[in-house]
Amino acid sequence: MELQRKKRTPLLAALGGAAVLLALLLVASWALFGSLGVGARYLRGERLIVAPTRIDTGARPQGAQERTRVTVHNYTGGEVTLLGGQASCSRCLAVSDLPRTIPARGSFELELEVRFAGQPGPFVQEYVVFTDSPARPHVRVTISGAVLEQAVER
Repeated sequence: MELQRKKRTPLLAALGGAAVLLALLLVASWALFGSLGVGARYLRGERLIVAPTRIDTGARPQGAQERTRVTVHNYTGGEVTLLGGQASCSRCLAVSDLPRTIPARGSFELELEVRFAGQPGPFVQEYVVFTDSPARPHVRVTISGAVLEQAVER
């Protein structure tokens, strides 16, 4: 019994140490980047980061409009200019003034407008923002939702 307890002690200590290290990394990521996802992407080498990358707008009736925001973070060593954007359909458009220059270590909140038009049903669209960064010439945001049929008035 005594031998088994001694064998388990180093394993438990190692697991406890790993848990403490993980907790410290999570706290540091949150403190430095404001988000665990942004911190993880920075650690993977990304320096121009859009967050969130996926937005679900939910279901809205035909003709409705929804505004949503994404933040573009610039962790490069210099300025980056957001030149403009292009949607994969006419449902999405940027309502923020572009072009916009983001200073090094700065960020910009880009406002997008989603129009619930077209045939009823679910949709997934992509909005691409073009930049002057040779390392990341564009960033993408995926927007999903559903167009509901309008109720027939009687």
